Amino acid sequence: MISFINLNMLLADILRVSMNTCPKKMINGPCGGYIGTLCEDRSLKCVWILAYFAASKRGSLDKMFTLKLDPGFRVNSYRPVARRRRGAVDMTLSGRSFLVYEYTPKPYSGPLDIGDEISKLVGVYSGVDFVDNPGGYPIPSSLPYAVAAKSIYRDLHVSIQITARNRDRSQVVSDVLAASLAGLDAIVATTGDLQDGGKGVWDLDAPRIIYLARLVLDLGLDHMGRRVGIGGEPMAIAGSININAEPLEPEILKIRVKIDAGAEFFITQPVVDIDRLYRFYRMARAILGNIDEIPIMIGIIPITSRRIASFFENKVGIKIPEKILEILRREKIDRDAIIKANLDLIESNLKRISHNAFYISAFGDHSLGVEIGKVVRSIIG
Repeated sequence: MISFINLNMLLADILRVSMNTCPKKMINGPCGGYIGTLCEDRSLKCVWILAYFAASKRGSLDKMFTLKLDPGFRVNSYRPVARRRRGAVDMTLSGRSFLVYEYTPKPYSGPLDIGDEISKLVGVYSGVDFVDNPGGYPIPSSLPYAVAAKSIYRDLHVSIQITARNRDRSQVVSDVLAASLAGLDAIVATTGDLQDGGKGVWDLDAPRIIYLARLVLDLGLDHMGRRVGIGGEPMAIAGSININAEPLEPEILKIRVKIDAGAEFFITQPVVDIDRLYRFYRMARAILGNIDEIPIMIGIIPITSRRIASFFENKVGIKIPEKILEILRREKIDRDAIIKANLDLIESNLKRISHNAFYISAFGDHSLGVEIGKVVRSIIG
């Protein structure tokens, strides 16, 4: 159920505080960057996690975790429903192997180079997802790369990420329209990371991006009710899940919020500890009930440098395995050893789970991405 927000409605005080103190101006619960009661900006407390603990004591979590739209959404009564179709949603639910590679353009590599680079991935991967300024670091727009890839490989699943950071709702509408007109298969909607120094400007959070995208795709309308398209467009919308979040319950409750907004499948943050994945599914079944019916792609990313390890520990809440830490502590990192340790970990983890859909990143190291994809294929088929 959508709860349209004004200052006189439920949670108004929390929302007002959040808009003034949350760096990302979240109104639909915390982003995935909290650790305990700390914000992604570790100098701040997360107002939403503090509110979560209070609501938990009052027994009002269901009221807290409902989809909220700001007054800028003049179209606010639409109720998106899951649309089952061929593509990422059906592939994930079908049980057939489905591997998507997160593509980060190499420095000074333009869209015209995409054919040769993607050719190394085709055959190993079912699709490619183009990043949007990961970690707040500016890189070329994902759209021209994705359009070039789709024009060359028509049968390849091609998607783009759209983050809320430094993008207002009119720009989101433009990007969704452009992606749809180019025949892309999906959009991955995220709130986005804080830039260095806690910088960034947020007009929306991920649930509102998802809802806005569904307005554009389903109805051909923007947030103001203006006609911007024909509607009935088949592109799918994905949301993200951080299974490493602590406490974990708010992240699970946000899945329901994103589904109410119109998300049709989900991609997890990197899974390094399979016991945490088991814990996520146990809690999600208890809270949501139907988690096994929700298409979920499991994230896989190798930890090949101290910088990546620090980012995962401090931003995502991942505990780095000791075998990998031991190599990273050396004065000079042995590249062959760190890659082997990561591939061994991935293989060991995959043998402990029964899953068919994976989202794999190698932080722009496409050769390593191919190696990881082959390891996954060798286990899941």
